[in-house]
Amino acid sequence: MRRLIGFLIVLAVLAGIGVAVILAVKPAFAEAWFPGAYADHHRELVKERFTVLAGHVVRGEVDQCVPFADPEFVKANGTNLTKALFAPYLFWAKLGRLGEADVRIDRITVGPDRKTAEVEYSLRHGGGWHAQKQPMKWLRAGGQWYLGG
Repeated sequence: MRRLIGFLIVLAVLAGIGVAVILAVKPAFAEAWFPGAYADHHRELVKERFTVLAGHVVRGEVDQCVPFADPEFVKANGTNLTKALFAPYLFWAKLGRLGEADVRIDRITVGPDRKTAEVEYSLRHGGGWHAQKQPMKWLRAGGQWYLGG
C-alpha cells in the first residue's frame, strides 16, 4: 500500500511538472485552459495602457498618444490623421483643466476572445464625477493593447 501511495505521489508530481513545462513553453495553452485568470491579466494590461494614455491626454502630449492607436489604423491613415482624432480629447481635457486624478476607470470588460476590451470611465469636473457615454474600445494586436475598434 505504501508503494502505491508513493507511486501516486511521484506520478502527481511528474504530471504537475509536465503541465508547468507545457504552460511555460506554450502560453497559448495556459490562456485557453485558464481563461478567467487571463481575463484578469488582460484587464490589468488595459488599465495600465489607459492610465498612461490618459496622462498624455491631460498633459496635451498628442505625439505621445499616437503609439496607443491601432497600428493598422496609423499605417493606413497616417500619423497626422491619428493625431487629429486625439485632438478633441486633448481639447476637452485642457478646457476642463483635467489632471490625471480627474480620470477614473469605472469598469473594464475584456471580450471572450481576449482580443477586445471596453473601458468605461468617468471624468471629474464641476465638483463631481461624470460617466462618459461611450466606452473606449481597445483591441489586442501583436500582444499589445491599442485604442481602436
